Amino acid sequence: MKKFLLLLSIGALISFTLSAEVTYNVTVPAGTIKCYIAGDFAAPTANWGQIEMTKVDATHYTITISNATGTEGYKYCSGPTWAYVEKQADCSSDIGDRTYSPNDVVQCWGAVYDPAAVKKDVTIKTRSPWPSTYIYYWGDATNNPWPGTIMTQNGDWWEFTIPQITTVSIIFNDATGNQTANINNISSNTCFVVAADKSYTIVDCIMTSTATPEKPAVKINSENSRILVELEGNATMLVYSMQGALVKQADFHNTYTIDNLNSGLYLLKINGKSYKAIVR
Repeated sequence: MKKFLLLLSIGALISFTLSAEVTYNVTVPAGTIKCYIAGDFAAPTANWGQIEMTKVDATHYTITISNATGTEGYKYCSGPTWAYVEKQADCSSDIGDRTYSPNDVVQCWGAVYDPAAVKKDVTIKTRSPWPSTYIYYWGDATNNPWPGTIMTQNGDWWEFTIPQITTVSIIFNDATGNQTANINNISSNTCFVVAADKSYTIVDCIMTSTATPEKPAVKINSENSRILVELEGNATMLVYSMQGALVKQADFHNTYTIDNLNSGLYLLKINGKSYKAIVR
């Protein structure tokens, strides 16, 4: 009887050991080049490190993780950093931690990772209401401890160049508690105006090191599902989604408000000039 119980115990132990792994399968958006999973796993990468998955076909990936139990929280990324993390279906914000499902679906990426993309220096410029402006950045760049790096003042602009990246996410702040929301997926030279309420607008700018740019003639505030445009005089405006669909066309004087917009990036053509606005 003792031998039987001993054999039974060993068999149970072997069965438990063999079952201590979980397979994750995910369907991803078309155009995805690679897919990674990151979670509260014990192995092979702990503490939410990105683990590359195996490609099944153009839109399906899989991985079996040893020592997983199916109780860990996790997320998917299209690349090896958090700049590429999955988003809500409308691409407006990160999703919460997932709970296990044998067949997951990613609706939108924060950015699509391309390992063949050429890295380049990206210059960020901003005007802010603060005496000093810091930039905190993460993603396809070495993270800098909060509050980040103080930017260089050049006339009305604060400037900083992030070397050799493909995409990066940033926060502007003054190191005393004032800060913008996350500004995700910057991949080229970009200029911002930060308002007193800490909202921000992407603006046209002249990348020079000596001249002080003129104050923008058009002020655009975009938040709470709306875009507010302010200027002096008459204007003709066309508003497009990033998919190229015409959202709104209007002739107005001084101010115009567009309500009930979905979150995302919009292109505004006002009196022949182009502007971008991010609706949150």
